Amino acid sequence: MRKLGHDITNSLVAAVSLVDLTLMKCHEQPVTDSLNRLRGQLLRPRATMLLATSALPALTGEMPRTLVALPPWLAKEAEASEVRIEWQLTERVPSGWQESDWVHVLRSLCLNALDAHAAARRIDPDAHAAELRYVRVFQEAARLYVLDNGPGCADLGAAASGGLRRSGGGHLGLGLAVVAALAERCGGDLHISPAVPTGLQATLRL
Repeated sequence: MRKLGHDITNSLVAAVSLVDLTLMKCHEQPVTDSLNRLRGQLLRPRATMLLATSALPALTGEMPRTLVALPPWLAKEAEASEVRIEWQLTERVPSGWQESDWVHVLRSLCLNALDAHAAARRIDPDAHAAELRYVRVFQEAARLYVLDNGPGCADLGAAASGGLRRSGGGHLGLGLAVVAALAERCGGDLHISPAVPTGLQATLRL
C-alpha cells in the first residue's frame, strides 16, 4: 500500500512540476490563472495521498528533502548501481536559493548521471566492467559541476532511441528541464557538455 501511495504521489509530483515549469516560462495572465487553478487541483489529491499513507511504514528509498540528508541517500543509490559518488560540497545553500530547490537540483543532476550508468549496464553489462564508474559533484567559484564517466549521450535524441536515455529508469524526463528553469529563476543557467573521454558534465552557473 505504501508503494502504491508512493507511485501515485510521484505521478502527481511530476504533474505539478510540469505546471511549475510552464508557469516559469509563461507570462500571459489568463494562462497563468488557469495553470494556478490546475496546480491547486493537483495538490489536493497529492496532500490526501500523503496524509493517507503517513501512518504506514516509510519506504527506505524515499527521496530526501534536506541538504544534510542528501549525500548519504545518494551514496546508497550510487552503491546500488556500483557507481562511486565523489561529493565535494559543503552543507550550505547558495545565496538566493531555497533549500528545497537546491536539493531538487543536486538530486536531479546526480540521478540523471546514475540513470545513464544504469541504462548502459542494462544494455551491455560487460562493456565497462573493468572501469571505475563515478559521479563527481563539486563547486568552483560560482559554478556547480556534476561530472560522470557514463555513456556520453551528447545527442540526447539519439540516446533516447538507442535506449541510453538520460533521466530514464522510469522517470518522465523533466529533471533537467526543471533544473534549468530553477537556475534561470535564480539568475543562472544550466549547460550540458560532453566530458573526456566519456560521460557528460552538467555546469550550473549560480
